[in-house]
Amino acid sequence: MPDPTSSRHSMQWWFVKVFCELALIPFTLDRYFYFFFDQWFTVPALIPQALILTGGSISLYHYYYLRGQNDNIAMPKVLVMDQGLFRRARHPMYFGDLLVILGFFLFAANYLTMSLAIIGFLSIKKQALIEDDHLKTIFGESFHKWACSTNLLLPHIKASGSMKVDA
Repeated sequence: MPDPTSSRHSMQWWFVKVFCELALIPFTLDRYFYFFFDQWFTVPALIPQALILTGGSISLYHYYYLRGQNDNIAMPKVLVMDQGLFRRARHPMYFGDLLVILGFFLFAANYLTMSLAIIGFLSIKKQALIEDDHLKTIFGESFHKWACSTNLLLPHIKASGSMKVDA
């Protein structure tokens, strides 16, 4: 039986992550409208934009796919491991969140935004580890086999043959 406190701890880390993302937005908007307005299509402006859009798309796609397989994501009945980035990482939605936070940070890099980004990254990792324990409790050996062939957050890239290269 899954530990009910694990979902509470995971939720606490989720709130920390969301707080960091929301706190980064004002810095990004300020930078975006006042400094990048005439430079929206330059490389320094396009890289953060691409990271934010890519990360958000990855998170949303995998959320809706996971939601389609399980009515209650907190208590899944199906271990999704063969679609999208789930084949390469156990938490692709968090990978998307990492990209979003990195993009926000790159827009307005300073000590405060770096602190928020680091706290956001750490909260995502902690949340993923707690959810791994939760999934291990529910799915046992099938989760263990999947965990051995995937990374926690960053998708791994398979080179030609069966060699695994971690990204």
